[in-house]
Amino acid sequence: MKKLILLFAFFLGSMTAANSETQNFPLFNMEIPQDWTHSIADSTSTSGKQDGQITIYSPDGVSEVNMLTIAAPVEVDNTILRTLTNIDSSIQLDWQNWKNFSGYQYSYTERDVFYKQWWIANMQTILFVTYASNREMDASENRKMDELINSINFF
Repeated sequence: MKKLILLFAFFLGSMTAANSETQNFPLFNMEIPQDWTHSIADSTSTSGKQDGQITIYSPDGVSEVNMLTIAAPVEVDNTILRTLTNIDSSIQLDWQNWKNFSGYQYSYTERDVFYKQWWIANMQTILFVTYASNREMDASENRKMDELINSINFF
């Protein structure tokens, strides 16, 4: 779980088609800036589909985004995904729609670290994305993370 905890000082300069490329992962593809690198730790789920953890690193080594993919044995609905958030049920999370997936996002501060998390799903694919920073996300960083999340296309 430590890999899901990350410090994220600056995300990207700009995420446009001119300086990003589509990267295919086992369950989805997404736009990643050309100068960033990534790694993937694959595993095979009980459904026989590949899943795993993806880490995207900035060129300066200062920031990273961790994404955990899970191939579920059944279609994931809002009730299943809400349970997976492990956020107290007294805290309201709103079901949101992005391009071709839906889910929840939640942000909080703990021990002077700002966290933003997404639990998103499309059919039988779940994606858990974690962002953390030693400061709260400013408007520019928030926009850049939205661009990253919106670039995800599930297969």
